[in-house]
Amino acid sequence: MSTKVEINKNGRPVGWHWQSWVYYKGMMMIAFEKKGVVDFATDKKTATDAKDQADFDGIQAKIKLMIMTPLSMQLAQQVMMNKTGTEMWKYLEDFYEGKTNAATRANQEIILFNRLQTARCKADEDVAQHVDKMFTFKTQLAALNADVTEPIFIQMLV
Repeated sequence: MSTKVEINKNGRPVGWHWQSWVYYKGMMMIAFEKKGVVDFATDKKTATDAKDQADFDGIQAKIKLMIMTPLSMQLAQQVMMNKTGTEMWKYLEDFYEGKTNAATRANQEIILFNRLQTARCKADEDVAQHVDKMFTFKTQLAALNADVTEPIFIQMLV
């Protein structure tokens, strides 16, 4: 699986599937804010906060489209089982932040920590790109509340 994320003309990831949850979430939050639906996507506002049911349905359709468009087909098929855009966003947050399944969360932590530990800068690799990749792993671990302490991370960089 590629670690590179393609960005469309609207600034949203394309074909996203696990490359960096932190990056995807950040880009989507910006997109939600730009469209004025962030409070509905994050469940801070509900149907009672909309003008009427038709307005709420339109907002939810907009959120669903914004969430589904950047996803890989495999991930989109899992996400589309949710009825509303708010439910879709909650599903992604719960899954990628390890909120619903402790075993999945632990597995994600192990995979990311192993990737971080075994990352080596190859002779022909760009050093800045390698360091960036390591910081990406560290950020993904932090999103799972499994942050790597600075002394350990510095030792891995050396």
